[in-house]
Amino acid sequence: TRAVELVQDADRDGSVIGTHRDLFPRNALVTSAGLSVCDWDVAGGWLATEEIAAAAVDWSGGILGPVDTPGFIGLLDAYSSAGGEPPPSDESIWAGYFVKQLNWLEMHVRRALDPPTLEAGAVAAHRLPFLIPRLARQVAEVPRWVELVRVHLGISGRGPVR
Repeated sequence: TRAVELVQDADRDGSVIGTHRDLFPRNALVTSAGLSVCDWDVAGGWLATEEIAAAAVDWSGGILGPVDTPGFIGLLDAYSSAGGEPPPSDESIWAGYFVKQLNWLEMHVRRALDPPTLEAGAVAAHRLPFLIPRLARQVAEVPRWVELVRVHLGISGRGPVR
């Protein structure tokens, strides 16, 4: 709770909220009561608009490949319909997302080089050949993600989005 207080003190305009910061399909369960979010190990202060932008990427398939356009825009539309503030229509909205991805990559590099256990080292070494190209692919996709946010906001002018 002290960490939350420090973030709130530093956040003068009230835009930083306590949030999950890792909200993607594997960290959620659909139950009879609705959606339950689990795995709160990286929870903390983040802009709600950064969380929704990251969720739009991850929930529409961007964690594994190109995002699904209707899924991406649909998630942003649902969030806005529920009263959420739309993300900015520039590349900066994904800075926090890539910090998270780089932290994940760094953890795997460290575990591969100096494993806490043999199993952890083997898992990390196995994942690295996938994580590095994924990060490069995602960075290359950012202009498309920006265009999809613009489509959601109704300010698209570059032509059809693939």
